[in-house]
Amino acid sequence: MDTLLTPVKLHPQTTRVLDEIRAGADNPLADGKPGRSQELIARHIRPLLEATGMSALARVHYGWFLRELGRTWRAKNGRELAFHLELCIRKWINLGLEPNTVQFLVTEIHERLKAEAATEHPRPAPEPEAPAAAR
Repeated sequence: MDTLLTPVKLHPQTTRVLDEIRAGADNPLADGKPGRSQELIARHIRPLLEATGMSALARVHYGWFLRELGRTWRAKNGRELAFHLELCIRKWINLGLEPNTVQFLVTEIHERLKAEAATEHPRPAPEPEAPAAAR
C-alpha cells in the first residue's frame, strides 16, 4: 500500500489532462451508465493495445486497468476524478504496467471523450453583435 504514496513522474500531457479535469472539463461518462464507458474503451482504446503486439497476458492486465479507468470516469467528476485518475496511474505503474503506456491511455481516453462530447453536443457559435444604432 505504500507504493500508492510513491510519486510517479507524470508526462506534461498527462499533467495537462489532469489540470483540465480539475478545472471542470466536461465528463460525458459521469451519467452512471456502465455500458457506455466500457463501449467507448472497447471501440477506441482496445484496438490500440491489440495493435502493439504485446502478449495476451499483458493485454489482460491492461484490460483490468482500462476497466478501472472506465469505472472511475463513470463515477467521479472534476477534482475528485483527477485525484482518482492520478491514484489509478500510480497503482498500475507500481503493479508493473509500463508508465508511458499507462499515461498515454489516460490521455487518449480524455482526448477521445472531448472529441465525442464535441460531436454530440456542439457548442453554438456566438451570434454576431448587431451594429450599434446610429445616434
